[in-house]
Amino acid sequence: MSNTAAGESLQPMFDRVLLRRAVSEKVGSIFVPSNVAKQMSGRRCEVIAIGPACESGLVPGDEVIITEHGGAWISPSGKGAARVDVETFIISETDILAKVSK
Repeated sequence: MSNTAAGESLQPMFDRVLLRRAVSEKVGSIFVPSNVAKQMSGRRCEVIAIGPACESGLVPGDEVIITEHGGAWISPSGKGAARVDVETFIISETDILAKVSK
């Protein structure tokens, strides 16, 4: 479950995962051309919360790589709405391609 600035909380339903864009753009120790590195860093996300039907073993704090398209963006809005980071979104578990191991 993730808390919002308005004191509300978000809990993904079914097999959905709540993510935010990863802050780190580090690709690792493998040489990757710069254009590919930019694409990969834009698809790296941190898991914030998981739905009850997720079977992948992900936990909040895990870093994952997702598909290029998909997910429902949750953007800041007016008074009374759940205000969250503009880079926060909900995606289906099946749109997660890999878990990043550190």
